[in-house]
Amino acid sequence: MGSRGKMIRRIVAAGEKIRTKTLIIVGGKSCEKEHLLYVMERLGDDLLSLILNKIEIDDPNDRNSLAQVCKQWLRVEGLQRSSLRVFETNFLPNFLPRFPNLVKLHVSAAISNSLIQFVVNTCPRIQVLNLNYRQKGDFAGENVETDDFDDEGLREIAEGCCDLEAIVLRRRVGIGNRGVASLGEFSRNLRNLDLRWCRKVSDEALESIGGLNHLEGLDL
Repeated sequence: MGSRGKMIRRIVAAGEKIRTKTLIIVGGKSCEKEHLLYVMERLGDDLLSLILNKIEIDDPNDRNSLAQVCKQWLRVEGLQRSSLRVFETNFLPNFLPRFPNLVKLHVSAAISNSLIQFVVNTCPRIQVLNLNYRQKGDFAGENVETDDFDDEGLREIAEGCCDLEAIVLRRRVGIGNRGVASLGEFSRNLRNLDLRWCRKVSDEALESIGGLNHLEGLDL
């Protein structure tokens, strides 16, 4: 490891906080802007990860700013991100692969079965999945979307996300008893389940829900 890498590792190991607006000091000299990309490339992904862990995030946009420094930091920031909120699902195939280690995902728009499968294959470590459907002007729980996932998509989630602990399916009107049965069969670690305004879910689903031994919260 070069002197720059050793210096950064000592800073991080000492527990010193690095602010996003602070110019990194390497080898006793400040890094000029034109040399910053060169320095980043020399540090390597492991050291950039350590730096990112020590950064004080004062503004939610700081992570996005860091990701724009260079392609290497963009990759490292994506690997470290644990939560994400998505408002437009059509572009999921374009950006989601950058975040394979997500444990929390919030999708408030309509999402097809095929995109659900893509999410599960790309981010299998998801523990909290909030699929609370939000539509402009939707105050009565009405969901007029036709290209939204159904029991088939929910089965993909249940089978593929083995660490799933919480799922919100509010207003997903395509979800019925078969989908809930899939959760009862595969999602053995599920602790919280929200099925409000899922009109196809009837009393028949209660038997499947009863098989979720770790369930702590249930909204119907």
